[in-house]
Amino acid sequence: MAISNLLFDYCKSRKKDQFCRVNRLSGIRMRHLSSTVKNIQSRVAECLDICPELLEMNNPFYEMHPTKVALLRIIQIWLFYDTMMVQIPPFPCNHDKSVTISLDGPQVQRSHLEQILDPDTHAFHLDNRGRILQQGFFDGSEFKSDLGNYIETFTLRFISYMLEKEVDFSFCCVGGKFLNIIVPTAVWENSQLLRDTIIGMLGARIKTVVFQGSTGSGNQRGVRGRACGAWYPESVRSNAHAHIPTKSVTILSSEVTKQALSLLKKEAEIMSSNSNYSIKSVVCTEIKETKKKVAFVITSLGDCREIAKIDLVDLFADTQVQSTAYVERLKQSIIFEPDDNVRNSPLIADGPEGARLLSVLASERRKDNFIRLQNGNDEIDINIPRTLSINGKKRWKRKSGNGTVYVQENSVCSAVLPLDGEKELFACCANTLELRGGACKVEGVTLLPPGRLFCCLALLSFGINPRTCSALSLSNDDEKNDDELDKTVQDALSWTRFSNGIEHSDEWRVKEALKFHIGCIEIGETLECQPEKIKSLCAFFDGVNGPMDVWKGYDTSLTDVNASLRRKSKVQKRVVPTKRQKNTRDQHDSNTTFICPGCNDAFPAIDVCKDHMQSCCFGLVRDKEPIPKAS
Repeated sequence: MAISNLLFDYCKSRKKDQFCRVNRLSGIRMRHLSSTVKNIQSRVAECLDICPELLEMNNPFYEMHPTKVALLRIIQIWLFYDTMMVQIPPFPCNHDKSVTISLDGPQVQRSHLEQILDPDTHAFHLDNRGRILQQGFFDGSEFKSDLGNYIETFTLRFISYMLEKEVDFSFCCVGGKFLNIIVPTAVWENSQLLRDTIIGMLGARIKTVVFQGSTGSGNQRGVRGRACGAWYPESVRSNAHAHIPTKSVTILSSEVTKQALSLLKKEAEIMSSNSNYSIKSVVCTEIKETKKKVAFVITSLGDCREIAKIDLVDLFADTQVQSTAYVERLKQSIIFEPDDNVRNSPLIADGPEGARLLSVLASERRKDNFIRLQNGNDEIDINIPRTLSINGKKRWKRKSGNGTVYVQENSVCSAVLPLDGEKELFACCANTLELRGGACKVEGVTLLPPGRLFCCLALLSFGINPRTCSALSLSNDDEKNDDELDKTVQDALSWTRFSNGIEHSDEWRVKEALKFHIGCIEIGETLECQPEKIKSLCAFFDGVNGPMDVWKGYDTSLTDVNASLRRKSKVQKRVVPTKRQKNTRDQHDSNTTFICPGCNDAFPAIDVCKDHMQSCCFGLVRDKEPIPKAS
């Protein structure tokens, strides 16, 4: 169907060479394809004894009636039922129809992924889940001389950093006793579980403070231009500046024991991994005075990053900060947001385009399933799950035989990632190459609607057992035939319900499909239009994959249309040319006539012939040129 769409646009384009250059096509191959299709059309027209123009498409497949496209898929199943393949969706999506792909390898940033993903087209965000432990010490002269003032100023710098880095939950404990818990007000108010947990553990004083961001004016050097000085409490004088950004934060203050602090750290680790809390990142900070210096331990959990050395200097207000970082259980993943334009597709509710792009790029590797990214002058390799490999052992299988099926990397079926993980995905193949071990390599793949019901009805209507893909055996004895039909119906229903769990009301579809097959046997092999068969076929497929009603003119036969055209061609119409047509005719040779390519009628002027071609052959020859003929 994709090639037919391409060929239709190619034939309608006036500048075919430019069309090939713009779409990166081989002009020679397109000309060969076009001539091959025209040759086939002429041979079919000769067999049916009709005009070849009647076999040309008025509209491409993407503008065609959906029922016609569905019927073409059914015909594909009838022709290639023995080359069908099946896939059980290997990669489940999230509840909101987003897709999460875990990464394995060196730590990457968003800038690395933007080398292959377009932020405007592929909406995604990088999620870091793990534990980063940073511990060290600093001199702390102010800490030792005036502890109260240091706690007050440190808390402001701590809150500013957490707001700038958008940390959902953080706390700092100074001296093993004074505790401040910092939570954005939006997170605090939207999580009832978080409020119940914290209030149940601690008897804290709660207050809400509005912080305002830096306006960018004035001296922005030093700490004012970095995270620890980007936000400060809102003052009365700043009310006149309505354009200043603000953020509200909830602060819980308390004095804790060593045991209560230990329980809070354990609960914070649970918050970072439990989706019920709606918390993505947690930062826990402890500051204690030792004999010579002041030691600190910072634990970052969930979607966390290592705090930079310059930010540690700003945070503790000491240039002599020494620290060491330990990364534990850091796991990165990419979360792709739902893509509405593919989720509402009439055939398959497909996953986000970015996830499918990563799947295809990683599958181009011969052995491993990884993506290579540039990191400055070096390269880094990022592994993605093997379940996303397009030619993995658990991807496409042969419907009969369970052998592995290898598909092309640039095909549609290679990148399909259905969101509905409960329904199997079927496809039929036009070209197959048998390999060792029952495997095969395929080309010309046609995807079918997800689920077993569509495939079952298409096979039964052609007299094929959907379970075994073998021909149905029908007896001449009416009693035995009825028993065999009942067994066939029950076997088909059990095969279909094994995975889909269809309702009992769908049993009539299976029976109607068998009746359709028996009725076609009685017709024989006469090549005639059967409007009643088209109507009955659409009836029991209606509602399986959306509506499937008949289209306008479905009962019009090509032979009838061709006969009416021949009757019209026998009657020569006298056309009185207009003044403009007379002037145009005078420009041509008086002995030249113009022939309509549809009905072979002769006209004295080219404009008269073109006006006639607008309605000739139902408009099938309106885009062609009249044939000049010397009389």
